Amino acid sequence: MATERNVRMGPQSLRTNPNLFKYMIYDGYRPQTLAHARDYVGFLLQENLSEDALQTLPPEQQPQHIMDYLEQENQTTLPRNFNENEVLDFDQNFECGNLDSAYLVDVYEYDLLMKVDTNTKGNTYWFMFKVSDFQVGVRYKFNILNFSRNCEKFYSQGMNVVTRAERRTNKVEEPEASRDKEEATKNIDGAEPKQDDAEGVWRYDACEGIQFLPQSEVVRAMRKNPETGEVQHVRYFSKLTFSYRFKPEDRDNAIAFAYAVPYGYTDLLRDLDIMKKNLMSMPDSVYKAIAREDYLESDRFCRDQ
Repeated sequence: MATERNVRMGPQSLRTNPNLFKYMIYDGYRPQTLAHARDYVGFLLQENLSEDALQTLPPEQQPQHIMDYLEQENQTTLPRNFNENEVLDFDQNFECGNLDSAYLVDVYEYDLLMKVDTNTKGNTYWFMFKVSDFQVGVRYKFNILNFSRNCEKFYSQGMNVVTRAERRTNKVEEPEASRDKEEATKNIDGAEPKQDDAEGVWRYDACEGIQFLPQSEVVRAMRKNPETGEVQHVRYFSKLTFSYRFKPEDRDNAIAFAYAVPYGYTDLLRDLDIMKKNLMSMPDSVYKAIAREDYLESDRFCRDQ
């Protein structure tokens, strides 16, 4: 009796579909070894961490595999009716960034694939990427094709893609670069955080046309008969579609899109440092003793976890 065999499809194998992935305009970095992965994480973090936490290397001193990736050029040949200067510039090389690849569908429409979430066995639902070189006043459409979870009930009840305007650098700009100790203490103690409408604040209402489809055009897994090769069952990824109209105030910025407001490694270090300072400022000697313990040293705490 023939037994059934499941075939899972990852981002690499998905590209074999010529109709969906014909015009690739962005290809994300994929570490080939654990050492490469560590180098890449260090590369992403170095501009967000202070010099005493991680030494910042000039470009010529970066690991060669990272330099090779940064210097590679896109080899995709676009149709004659497309102007290469009008194609969006995508980026995910920053802390919390996640974008495997981007593909041109039409002048103002792009298909996107996410990388598999860290430390999971194939989950894909966290995304964060930036785009620049857009046309002001134009509405662009983005289709994320490989959600492994059905988030339809969230997006159908008002959930939106979060966005943020950032200066066009390799570093993700903090909403408030000069938060003082008193303001940070208020936030931890439960008071309302200070609202700021300046550049760098996350927005929850900027994207339009939010639509989550339980089934996209991309195959997630299929079940075949090993004797005949006949496909007996196919599972598809889910799909999120949204649009964004770039406004005059977005000019000269990069716009970040994310599943939710990210909380990264440098955010953790900052909050641990604030907690430590708050404990040390309390009169109770018990709290001072706790704060002096090694496990509240943020660098050691994060290394040991």
